[in-house]
Amino acid sequence: MDENDVALIDAIHVNPRATFEQLGTALGMSASTAARRWRALEDSGEVWVSSVPGPALVLTGAAVRIDCDTADLHQVTEALVDLPQVASLQVTTGDYALYALVVTSDRDALASLILDGIGQIPGIRRLSTAVMVRLFGGRQWNLGALDPAQRAEVKGRTLSPPARRSGAEVDEADRALFLALQYDGRMGFRELGEHLDLSEKAAKRRLEKLVQDDRIAFRADFVRSAAGWPFQIVLWLAVPPRELRMLTHALVGIPQSRVCAEVVSSANVFVTFQMHRVEELPVIEERIAAASPGARVLERLTVLRSVKSWGRVLGPDGRAVRVVPVDMWA
Repeated sequence: MDENDVALIDAIHVNPRATFEQLGTALGMSASTAARRWRALEDSGEVWVSSVPGPALVLTGAAVRIDCDTADLHQVTEALVDLPQVASLQVTTGDYALYALVVTSDRDALASLILDGIGQIPGIRRLSTAVMVRLFGGRQWNLGALDPAQRAEVKGRTLSPPARRSGAEVDEADRALFLALQYDGRMGFRELGEHLDLSEKAAKRRLEKLVQDDRIAFRADFVRSAAGWPFQIVLWLAVPPRELRMLTHALVGIPQSRVCAEVVSSANVFVTFQMHRVEELPVIEERIAAASPGARVLERLTVLRSVKSWGRVLGPDGRAVRVVPVDMWA
């Protein structure tokens, strides 16, 4: 992966469904070159784009820590990977061998997942579930490869959204569209229509409506180590309520932050960081202390291996090897 590839990935983070013409113009290359580079990266499992829930959808997420005997770790991991509500799964240091980010349609569905799904996997000894109250980050990356003019060029014109409907829902046709775009978030309208048994125009109209209503969005991801971000750290923080808003605002502004959520647990903030070097952690913790003097780090974890990242099952080298679509309505 060279500098041009990193710039292309950064551009697709800005606008995951940007046309190759937009990408080429912003990056100073032809549309055909941009397409060729992206397809080579995609075919090798180094990059991918997926559909994600839009902010208008009211869902229930949780960070679930899972412990098992070392001898059972592989089979437990394989069973968790195949659950459609398990969006991401990591092998970590600490008292629990694994942590999973899960997403369900509501609290009842989360309870069923814990009791009847995860809780029934042979080999699991104990679970700890922290329900997410609010999610503050996790979708956008900024790799620093684009200047402001390039970012504006890639972003292009955006639709003016209507008034957001709290608790917006999706029907079965919307769900089918969402799941199809888990495999390829940049899928063209003609191919999408073929998947859904719709005309190209009908598929385009339906998707644009979902995007405009904030019921669907898109996320680009990549092999972190190949782009120079090999280290992932997880912090569980106990933050005084009066300092919570200031801290979460500061956390989202830290370039290395990925997922940042207010949770209900012994900790009330869960945050992950992707880093070039582990030596960056003390500087990050200094920023946390400056934003929230009363914050305490209850636990620091190092991710030893990412097994699943928003529906993409990853190999030992971090490349995507297959897709288990994230289905919060399953």
